[in-house]
Amino acid sequence: MVKDRLKALKTKADISCAEWSKLSTVPEATIRKILSGETPDPRFDTIVKLVTCVGGSMDDIVGAKKESEIENNAVMVLREAYETRIEALRERLDDVKKYAESLQRDKKMLVVAVVVLVSIIVSLLVFDIALDTNGWLQK
Repeated sequence: MVKDRLKALKTKADISCAEWSKLSTVPEATIRKILSGETPDPRFDTIVKLVTCVGGSMDDIVGAKKESEIENNAVMVLREAYETRIEALRERLDDVKKYAESLQRDKKMLVVAVVVLVSIIVSLLVFDIALDTNGWLQK
């Protein structure tokens, strides 16, 4: 892990092991052993020398995130949560629209049923009145 971060720092600084050795006063052989993984747990003061001489910080090695990165991550998390919530609300709105449409259809069907029933009742009453036989309205 330390070796990978030191390699990344070396690549970022665009220097050779020999140049790094001269800048940091760490022997070139030590640098090569650290970068190859032969020295898996280098001394802290060695790491500090290597990092500081190329303008890095220990945050680069330990993986601590800068405040701006933390804020960016927080914003991304909030944005994803917001987008997820918006999508859920859109789906809910679609469901409500479908329900409203079904209520409109049901209302139309009810009106048609009432009109048909009233028509039948009126027709029966007209026939009852028109016929000379005894019916509901005549005695």
